Amino acid sequence: MTKAAALKLARKLLDDNRLFEWDVVFTRDIRSAGACVVWKRQIEISYPIMVSFAAIETQDTIIHEVAHALTNEPGHGPQWRREYRRLGGTSQKIRTNDDLQIRPIPARFTAVCPANCGYTYPWARRPKVNRSCPRCSGGVYSENYKLIIVDNGPVKLKLK
Repeated sequence: MTKAAALKLARKLLDDNRLFEWDVVFTRDIRSAGACVVWKRQIEISYPIMVSFAAIETQDTIIHEVAHALTNEPGHGPQWRREYRRLGGTSQKIRTNDDLQIRPIPARFTAVCPANCGYTYPWARRPKVNRSCPRCSGGVYSENYKLIIVDNGPVKLKLK
């Protein structure tokens, strides 16, 4: 699906459901296909992931996020499921990012544990604050387990 077609579909769904004040934006997010940011009244669609999707997957992502906007609640409870189906959602289960069948999108940066526990974490942007390995530090920041940030070089995505 093209960017223009995705924007047109999202705008139509929002307008048809009287969400005129909501915006649709494309992000560079590589970890989530879409997001509903209620406090900004904004539907976000990941452009790098969208171009990896078939059109039906992009449509389903847009429907998913508009259903969140309509229910104004987090999660995928009964009210959200009703809206999702009413809008035309077809997925039988809520997919997590691990379920997405997309080509791997490389990250510019990788965080690596200094204690060699095997923990690595991809980041699209260099983190602004120091973080420590959640496995080794028990979830509390520890200078002893400060993550090493590796710059993997510029990421080149072939976008449509």
